[in-house]
Amino acid sequence: MLPSTTTAATARTRKVDRACDGCRRRKSKCDGPRLKGSCSNCTAAHKSCTYLEASTPRGPPKAYVTALEDRLEHLEQLLKQVRPDTDFTPELGPPVPRDSWKEDSAPVPSTSRVRSSGSQSNTLRLKTGLALNLHPRRSRRDSDSDSDGFSSSDSEHMVEGLNGGRLRLTLRSTHDREEYDPINTRFHGKSSLGALIEATRRYKELHISETGRADHRESKLPAPDTPVIAPSKRPAFWLAHPWELQWEGFEVDTDKLLLSVIEEFPPPALAAELIDLYFIHINSQLPLLHRPTFERQFRDGRHHHNIWFSCVCLGIFATASRWCNDPLVLPRDCARTSSGALDWTSAGWHYHTVAMGIHRIRQSLLYPASLEEIQTFSLLAAFLRGTSNHPSGWMFVSIGLRKAQDVGAHRRKLYSSQPSVEEELWKKAVWCLISYDRFGSAILGRTCAVGEEDFDLEPIVEVDDEYWEADPPFYQPPNVPCRITSFNLWLRLSQIVTYTVKTIYAVHNPRALLGRIAKVRTDEVIAQLTRALQDWLRSVPKYLQWSNDIEDDELSNQSATLYTTYYLAEMLIYRAFIPPVSSAPAPSPGPHIPASFPALTYCITAARSSARIVEVQLARGWTNIPTLIAVSQLSAAILTLGIWDCKAKQQNESGDIKPPLAHTIATLLDDVSIFIGALEWAAGRWENCNTLV
Repeated sequence: MLPSTTTAATARTRKVDRACDGCRRRKSKCDGPRLKGSCSNCTAAHKSCTYLEASTPRGPPKAYVTALEDRLEHLEQLLKQVRPDTDFTPELGPPVPRDSWKEDSAPVPSTSRVRSSGSQSNTLRLKTGLALNLHPRRSRRDSDSDSDGFSSSDSEHMVEGLNGGRLRLTLRSTHDREEYDPINTRFHGKSSLGALIEATRRYKELHISETGRADHRESKLPAPDTPVIAPSKRPAFWLAHPWELQWEGFEVDTDKLLLSVIEEFPPPALAAELIDLYFIHINSQLPLLHRPTFERQFRDGRHHHNIWFSCVCLGIFATASRWCNDPLVLPRDCARTSSGALDWTSAGWHYHTVAMGIHRIRQSLLYPASLEEIQTFSLLAAFLRGTSNHPSGWMFVSIGLRKAQDVGAHRRKLYSSQPSVEEELWKKAVWCLISYDRFGSAILGRTCAVGEEDFDLEPIVEVDDEYWEADPPFYQPPNVPCRITSFNLWLRLSQIVTYTVKTIYAVHNPRALLGRIAKVRTDEVIAQLTRALQDWLRSVPKYLQWSNDIEDDELSNQSATLYTTYYLAEMLIYRAFIPPVSSAPAPSPGPHIPASFPALTYCITAARSSARIVEVQLARGWTNIPTLIAVSQLSAAILTLGIWDCKAKQQNESGDIKPPLAHTIATLLDDVSIFIGALEWAAGRWENCNTLV
């Protein structure tokens, strides 16, 4: 009886409030704590009633752990938006994979968090199915994770005609006939028949190879180390035809063509000035080129040997001429204004005409485009945006995007895992065309040439030009503000603008985009787009947030461009629901939108906020003139509607003295004068402003 007495004494000293060891193992109800001794189950089984085994605490509920994981992922994404280039792994340790609490032996990855299939950290989805990718910073592993189960196929690769296999993106930098293989290396996607034919051809060669090895085994001969079938191509189908060479302009002697082009170049001093102006005023906003690489190639005389590099130089001279005061940038037969002064709106037209001549001679339709040729389309479009033929620039952008798709430059998997100067230049060229396409389509009311679902290109690496080739390469010092960040932020705004055009301004009902769901609520679309703009605003780093006191001129211009574009996107969302300004009751602006929806008030507030930025930045010097023109045009029109709305309210009110409305009208007129002054300032060099003033 001594063990029982000892056990009872131990139980009395511990304040037992749980089941005994035997009942816990059997998972049966225990009355030991109530009896303050041996429980009835142990007494009936003639076993010792002990409380020696340590109790294992019950884990937290699954819903609680899942909620914590979701909250942690959301906080991580917010942290990435605030500090996108900072690695917190040394302070926080490696990421913990989701559901790892279920298994003690679950491996912990050392690089990135494993997302659940339902996690949409960078994607905003409406109940109707509209997806807004707020962050273009897709990782290489999960770029296709938001495709609802449809992942990227291995059948997408570069195909040489219909026979070639998987190749990396061919980053050719020349376009001379002697460097051309008559086999065209082209990109083929998932639905391509060329990829299917290539797979069939490989199975055929594998079958022939296995058959040959079997024959050797039967004859007791060693199997050959080389394939049984050797690749052979019939020249009649793989060599370029004379009419192809004539169409591509290869019958024109390259040396003579280059010589005639170089003769149209500006003097060396003026060329250096124009290159400097281009990188200060244009490349700082749309980073198409890497300045150290371009200047090194220009010093080495690459324009004397490569026709497309010469075309790039001419595009730079043309776009930069609008910022130059040297009369040599004007055409030889430059027209004069009514006052007898030189017409500076024609500055750069001569260089643009020579560059267009290169495109007319070298059609480059039957052969893949080179990097420099893709870059020329951005430069030609940038120049045309300031002319009376600015819609033509939108078509040049479309051609450039098609040529980029032709060589696969829009697909992430055709780039290497580590950044390089040449591949980053390809990404810059494609992203510049995409940005031109998005904003140009919105301004002209046209469809984008490339949709969001048509490419998975990663954003430009946020490293300034001077650190691309440093030691280590592509490393941005943490205390140096990155000047490429503004372009990636601008691209995110262009994405929101594109979704606005595809939903609110769609030709057909937005159900075609939203999965043909029966009930498409316009107010949900507006709320989602508004939330996307607010998320974007919170993601702007401090050094790019608008302030009147930004000391750096380049950062000040970038900030002014970002925030005026933000207000432009806001006005684009709401202006479709502005009711007609009339004394009669206006109809409802749209389905699911009440007539009292203050669309005009929202637009006026955005326009007046833009006026404050334009007023300050014009005094310092504005760089991104196309954005200034678009914002000034739309804002002035919105404010004019506000003025007429106030006048209509004045007519409906009784009495002759109406000080509140009169003050509002005067304030709106002052803001309109700011935008008119901005357009008049730009009209001296930008021809398309003359039709607006």
